[in-house]
Amino acid sequence: MRKRFDAAVVGIQVLDMLVTGVDASLFHRDSTTADVIRLAPGGDALNQAIALGQLGNRTALLGVLGSDRLGDTLLSILQDYPVEIFDRRVDRNTSISIVVVDTEGERHFLRRSGHNDALCYELLDQEVIKNAGILSIAGAMAFPNLDGEGMIRLLRLAKDAGALTAMDLFINRKEYDMAVIAAAFAHTDFLMPSLREAEFVTSETNPGHIAAALRELGAKVVVLKMGEKGCYLLDDAGPRIIPAFKARVVDTTGAGDNFAAAFLHGVNRGWDMDTCARFACAAGALAVEHVGASGFLQGEEQVLTRMQASG
Repeated sequence: MRKRFDAAVVGIQVLDMLVTGVDASLFHRDSTTADVIRLAPGGDALNQAIALGQLGNRTALLGVLGSDRLGDTLLSILQDYPVEIFDRRVDRNTSISIVVVDTEGERHFLRRSGHNDALCYELLDQEVIKNAGILSIAGAMAFPNLDGEGMIRLLRLAKDAGALTAMDLFINRKEYDMAVIAAAFAHTDFLMPSLREAEFVTSETNPGHIAAALRELGAKVVVLKMGEKGCYLLDDAGPRIIPAFKARVVDTTGAGDNFAAAFLHGVNRGWDMDTCARFACAAGALAVEHVGASGFLQGEEQVLTRMQASG
């Protein structure tokens, strides 16, 4: 029987204030004119859920949201996107980031942590998770009240309901219990960290060694996001590098989240892993050519066209 949702995304949700077209000289002037200043949804889970929805997947978003006016603002913005929201409001300030995109397209974050710290297993709608074909945890290792036993319970809940599971990471430089990480990875079908995050977890620097170490920890399929170098894919068929597509970089914010969403879209479509990875790289290329982390995808055909145009 077909489940209610193709994907349920759990994780980081943030209200972003995007600022583009500035450089370090702004700190030496009283006033600077930016190209763009606007509010937008942000955070790994929001970006990924929006991309999945815009690619045509029936998508649920689960997490927590502050009970302040910024939380109201973020909820209002989310009404414009094809995602069903199952957030719980908590008595915390809404997490906000000022995202400064420099003239080279690289982003720099000023963050205020807040409501995401309250996320825990008990606040998640278990029925929604059991009724999703894929559970994706976006920003694992960022949640003091979910990481560890709560994360393992969440993954087990999804697996017991017949779902596939996916995870990307958010490394904040604290110490991690490797036994707990291995227990979580053992329930993870698709692990999609950035190269930097994976280096921190494994203490390796070579992509091949990193991917092998993550598989050794229990992940079934490892997809290392390597930016302009594409991705490193390791599964039972062996290792291979899927090259990136050429892109005119405007803003790299959210490129990895859109990559992850596109990869999972391919999984939902029943594509082989190499096609999923190529589709994800094409979505990442589209992402960096737009200001902001989300809202630019117009459907599967847009990404397929980019794949075909690049051979």
